Amino acid sequence: MSQTHTVAKGETLSSIARHYGKTPGELAEINALPNPDKLKTGQLLYLSKEEANAVQVLLLDALRYPIEGLTCHLKFDDKVIVAKTDARGMLPKIITANIASAVEVWVENKASALKKIGSTVSGLGHQWFTLISPGIKLMAELAAHDEGQAQKKITPANSAQKMHHGKAEGQAIQPGHPVKKRKSQAHNTEVLEMEVPQGLIDLFKHYRDEPVTEESWKIEANILICDPKVLKAIHHVESSGSGFSQMQLKDGTRLPKILFERHLFHRLTCGNGPLPNSKKHKRHGIGVAGCQSPHDQDPDICWPSGYILSRKKLGEENARMPDGVVEKSDLYGNERANYFKLLKAYRLNPEAALKACSWGAFQILGMNYAIAGDYDNAQLFVRDMCTSEAKQLTILRQFIDKNSRLRKAVQDKDWDKIAYHYNGPKYAENHYQIKLKEAYEKL
Repeated sequence: MSQTHTVAKGETLSSIARHYGKTPGELAEINALPNPDKLKTGQLLYLSKEEANAVQVLLLDALRYPIEGLTCHLKFDDKVIVAKTDARGMLPKIITANIASAVEVWVENKASALKKIGSTVSGLGHQWFTLISPGIKLMAELAAHDEGQAQKKITPANSAQKMHHGKAEGQAIQPGHPVKKRKSQAHNTEVLEMEVPQGLIDLFKHYRDEPVTEESWKIEANILICDPKVLKAIHHVESSGSGFSQMQLKDGTRLPKILFERHLFHRLTCGNGPLPNSKKHKRHGIGVAGCQSPHDQDPDICWPSGYILSRKKLGEENARMPDGVVEKSDLYGNERANYFKLLKAYRLNPEAALKACSWGAFQILGMNYAIAGDYDNAQLFVRDMCTSEAKQLTILRQFIDKNSRLRKAVQDKDWDKIAYHYNGPKYAENHYQIKLKEAYEKL
């Protein structure tokens, strides 16, 4: 039997109560109704305290891995429940006295001393209180790298309500998988010593040092019947001429350049389905009915609105952002930040995470795998993107070849049309067509 009821037109609290064998007073108390005589069509009513006042705590480290076996004390309504987190990082569900009940989470250290790590208020409905440790420490000095290369707008080649914000009060819990970083002289890279999911390692391991040669540019351009310098211009604008980032695994495996898009991860995991908005159907956006992903509680990687391009927007009010203001987590971030986002998202949904990233020298989205070659899934597309810069050029040629309008624009050197079909209808906002033309003329 359902534990909730959605108010239909013409229904009253009395009629709903009779239907479920309750009294109007019970429902009014359970739902903390200020005026039981005024119900709104579509209003959600809870039918039991077990559903209305339920709170469940989830403990994760900064890479979104569950923290298992942590002894916690849940303090609420003059009660204390002691329990350990399970393999999913979850504590048992508790039922508070009312929606105003305060819930505190305390943890035991090795000496059995208690430390408060977070608190919340029960609220109305089954509340998930997620405590995410920010305690990953970055050790040693970082190699200098260009943050600007990761901060660009999404493109068709790379394109296609509010839940708990996931932030806890109090001090960070010790993460389960610390990250160390050291400076490497080769390639001026950042080395990450971290636990990477095996699925990603299997993709990254396909890397081989095969750069793009002048002959490669000519071969791919001849297939498209275009000037090689047009492809080089796209290469320069999208990635400044490099398909691999400054990130590498501790064994030296190079990692491709990526840009993670949280609004696409949201869309791919949304209850309204993965299709984009159209003129007839608005499926995604703040306030759109049904537009909710189970991962919206982690808005740094999953939210209906995308990241902000300019750091100058930090601190500005913006109703489309999770907290109504632009925070650091609402920015694209540098290469390291994008790999942390990918790892967190991959932990939640591997396929959606791969699709929500643009990859390589030409920043083609994983969700466009089907039109970027003869790929049956995003994993195969990403595998090839991880292989070499030469392979990334082949994927660009395949992508252009399957888009007749883009191919014609490339052949004609029509910068506006190239920009439209590669960067999207808002290309002029970023002066994309001008950047392409200028890059071409400098070659």
